[in-house]
Amino acid sequence: MKKKVKLPAGFLYLEKEGVKNSYYLNGKKIFETFPLELKDKISVIICTAKKLKIEKIEQNIINIKKLNILLDIVVIVGNEKDRQSLKRLFKDEFIKVILNKDFQDTVYTSLKMGLRAINPRNSFIVLLFGNQEPLEASTYNEIVKRVLPSNRKIFIPTYEGERGHPLVFSSSLLRDLLSLRKEKGIPYLLRKFKSATEEIALTDKKVLLTVN
Repeated sequence: MKKKVKLPAGFLYLEKEGVKNSYYLNGKKIFETFPLELKDKISVIICTAKKLKIEKIEQNIINIKKLNILLDIVVIVGNEKDRQSLKRLFKDEFIKVILNKDFQDTVYTSLKMGLRAINPRNSFIVLLFGNQEPLEASTYNEIVKRVLPSNRKIFIPTYEGERGHPLVFSSSLLRDLLSLRKEKGIPYLLRKFKSATEEIALTDKKVLLTVN
């Protein structure tokens, strides 16, 4: 966490946090502002597995950070130890690490925490699971190149016809994503928006692989 400078009472202080401006009065944040428009920007949510392999998460984040349209990354973890480990590794202002105290609950609890934490002015939301084998930066770039010009709402990477991860959602589906639950989860959403879904054929087999 950044160490804030002690200022005189009544002093208005501006701090830049990624793309947003935060205004503090007497040490308390009073409001924040965003650019009026952030076109073609993505937010990434990483929902980690119960047995987190820090080095795998770290490599995925390193490769994702190379995207020039990246807005922010939110990682949801299940314990304080993992949260502190990731915070030590990544001190970037646009990377948030959040603790889900109800981690044993469904993955949708973590997903919703991530959705509420990402920058609201993104164009697309990338959903990545913590047990995903790290993908090359070139793979993420290829996904982004296919997503940006499309008017579809959901994008699914494939390898030799088999569907994999990460899934990419248009920000227009934010309300639908927030309403997901165990009984009506992502498979339900894929059926609902089947005609607005696009598959992205890739040559990277790792879109199908998870870390054991």
